[in-house]
Amino acid sequence: MRKLVTYSLAFLASLTLSSTVYAGVSNYDASSDGAMPACANGAVPAGTNLLSDAVCRTTPTVFKVTIYEMGLCTAHPFANGTGVTMDKSTCSVVFSNTAGSTADIASSIGGEDALEGDSFPPPEGTFKYPYAIMGTSFTVNTKVKGEVGTAFATKTYATAADGSYTDVTAGGNGVDFASPLSNFGSGKCVSGYINGSTGVGTIDGYLTNTALVRRDDADYTGAPPGNTNICTGQTRLVGVFDLSNPFTITPNTRMVKFNFVLTDYGVQVEVDEDTDANPGKVKMISSAPFSAYFEAIE
Repeated sequence: MRKLVTYSLAFLASLTLSSTVYAGVSNYDASSDGAMPACANGAVPAGTNLLSDAVCRTTPTVFKVTIYEMGLCTAHPFANGTGVTMDKSTCSVVFSNTAGSTADIASSIGGEDALEGDSFPPPEGTFKYPYAIMGTSFTVNTKVKGEVGTAFATKTYATAADGSYTDVTAGGNGVDFASPLSNFGSGKCVSGYINGSTGVGTIDGYLTNTALVRRDDADYTGAPPGNTNICTGQTRLVGVFDLSNPFTITPNTRMVKFNFVLTDYGVQVEVDEDTDANPGKVKMISSAPFSAYFEAIE
């Protein structure tokens, strides 16, 4: 059966700060992170070359994700970051496709799209923890101008296949970049991202294998000469929302809508810092935080 479903996560593609540890698995705690500003009018805001991390977020023209399952839970399926294996004993599946359904969410901004797979009516009840099981790569494409107030403010940059950038000031478009999410930290496998801020509550993300078991600290490769810094064996990303306002399924509910919010979300931009040779020049465009809201449709 077809079902109109959309979904949203809020992640940073690369994180290097401290992590918390629970019984062999580690989490990056995003609760102290500041909000990333939007790239105003498609340009990097002035003064952001003073920062060392991604500096602004913008709207993608392409945002492809593969979704395997969506569901609703009454309890957190990873016990708020302490769990190792996803516990779906309090969850109800509302969408499933074991092969994965790939959708370009950006192509549906302002509208709706359907995922290919099986949909199931949720049981009656109040749910605080929606989740989605996805692939670990997000394909993105977009354009952005250099930092306002610098020599690069009139330059236009677009997505490159290696995740850096290409100068398209003279015309043309970028190419799709398959932006992998393979570790939430560095130096070991940090398989959890917890307490990420969204407009509807918080979001967690967990890197797991196909059995939905989180990768251990030691499931890691990253030493020279490769410096790959990836969690090995990860094939799924499980996103779990903790909603500030849980929603209720009644006998009259006929569908649950997971609504992506990608306008000014979905892609993050980094620029050369003030200590670099070209402060304000775009140096990387990759997948980024985005938001969502949820509806029970009667």
